[in-house]
Amino acid sequence: VSDQTYRLLIANHTSWSDIIVLGSVIPVSYIAKQEVAAIPFAGLLAKLQRSVFVKREDRRGTANQAREIHDRMLEGDSMVLFAEGTTTDGHRIGRFNSSLFGAAEMVLKSSDVDAVAVQTVSICYTKCHGIALGRLMRSRSSWPGDIGLASHGAEFIRKSAWDVEIRFGNPILFTGQHKRKELAELCRQEMRKLYTASAHGKPA
Repeated sequence: VSDQTYRLLIANHTSWSDIIVLGSVIPVSYIAKQEVAAIPFAGLLAKLQRSVFVKREDRRGTANQAREIHDRMLEGDSMVLFAEGTTTDGHRIGRFNSSLFGAAEMVLKSSDVDAVAVQTVSICYTKCHGIALGRLMRSRSSWPGDIGLASHGAEFIRKSAWDVEIRFGNPILFTGQHKRKELAELCRQEMRKLYTASAHGKPA
């Protein structure tokens, strides 16, 4: 994808550590839930990445939130949307929330580009200390919301040597011909292929 192309990255979400992992390989900013800003450490990480904090339950404010994301994209930022809206157990790709995909529509309407590159990014924790993760260990790499961040963070760091595989899908050039829900489903299908390949050790 050209550096001049506006880009919206769609990532799966397993843990607070996703912010560090993805940020270590590509300069990005995140689209995060408003609640994240108040979480110790995780909120700091998100703020350092110049995240846009949104209220997903605020249906009336969705347009304003999408506009803020759109403005950042016009400034040249690659924005990452955790489209599942929450962390998962690391075994599946959840349903995608299509509402914030509206930022891609807004960029098309307010700029002179013919398409916006929407690209999936799969983040999969594959090994711990060189040993392939089974179902139990992959769950330990994830941070579901019902577990305290301090206890999970301590356990995650104690195990320390995690292998994480990041796979980028082929960009989908969004021209406005697809509806947001269609675009979200296309991204989810691509995500499942990438994530499943990583989880089972298949070549890229």
